[in-house]
Amino acid sequence: MKKYFDNLSLRIGALSLMLFALATSCTPSNDRPTPEPINLEPPTVYVINSGGQGKANASIDAYAPDRKRLIREVFNKTNGIKLGDTAQSGSFFGNDLYIVVGNSNVIYRLNPKTMKRTGQLEIESPRYIYFVSSDKAYVSHLGSGDITIFNPRTMETTGKITTYQSAIQGAGKFDLSTEEWLKVDDKHVLVSCWSNNSKVLLIDTTQDKVVKEIEVGLQPKSMDMDKNGKVWVLCEGQSWVGKNPTIWTIDSKVNYAAHQVGGEITKFKDLMYPATSHLRMNLAKDAFYFFNAPHVFKMNITDKEIPATPFVNMPSNCNTYSLAVAPNGDLYIGDSKDNKQEGTVYRYSADGQKLDSFSVGVLPIDFVFYVKK
Repeated sequence: MKKYFDNLSLRIGALSLMLFALATSCTPSNDRPTPEPINLEPPTVYVINSGGQGKANASIDAYAPDRKRLIREVFNKTNGIKLGDTAQSGSFFGNDLYIVVGNSNVIYRLNPKTMKRTGQLEIESPRYIYFVSSDKAYVSHLGSGDITIFNPRTMETTGKITTYQSAIQGAGKFDLSTEEWLKVDDKHVLVSCWSNNSKVLLIDTTQDKVVKEIEVGLQPKSMDMDKNGKVWVLCEGQSWVGKNPTIWTIDSKVNYAAHQVGGEITKFKDLMYPATSHLRMNLAKDAFYFFNAPHVFKMNITDKEIPATPFVNMPSNCNTYSLAVAPNGDLYIGDSKDNKQEGTVYRYSADGQKLDSFSVGVLPIDFVFYVKK
């Protein structure tokens, strides 16, 4: 009799284990995944996918151009958590990769090889980072006229820079912003004031203070410097109120004088998302690219008028959303399609020849290049 009950107990135990295994195999897929080891080597292109606003589906994909190899959602796989809501930008400093996730109000510091988190900073509506030194960095914001100062080693806030926007009474969230950064020299940096603004600010990094306000076109965002030290600014305008995009220069050697180059940029008709954005210099810094959706244009720094003929003709249904120039001169162009489904990245050579394309996450917004030092 005892042997019978012992066998019965074993059967019940085995059945319990089977039921437990079955239950755990049916765990919902949105539960936290088990982290997977990842070992990324340069050259690698990190594609920062913004994801839909309020959808919490931001992600990072890793692409190896020499092998045409793509690994999807590397942050999620390594850390066992989702990246968050509305990723905005990424940047390297030292041996670390920093990812800004705007609606999640967080900046992550990552190991670029393993993609594991090594630090994070909780901060309201961050946009882009400018690294002043190993212990000081600036963060731009949407919805605030101030600039946050933080220590990238400790990932702690250490101060702020106030701007003219701090004194604006009754301003809404989209009336206050600082956006993209551009280094002028070892003591000065420019930051664009994008949303509903028309200024670029010059900051003295030794004083952490705005020392000049430069008036340009409506909604300045992306900036870059040519081989002669002249700054080029793409002002995105507001086409819905009849203000088309424009291109401006700022002379960093002559009191930061600003001038518009050529006329307005005319948007293409019958597009669902007619964006004009992302001014990026080529490697020689004697010409720059920008997109006027859906196409990509190239303009020499000696040109007096805006080019009318595209440098890269994109498909008419391409929702061009991002553009970057790789360290080898290749162009990376992000297509966000309908802003809901997965996007596509196109890679072109510096002479405009298509090299590759691959699927990525929702709304590819930025590219970060991991190269050998």
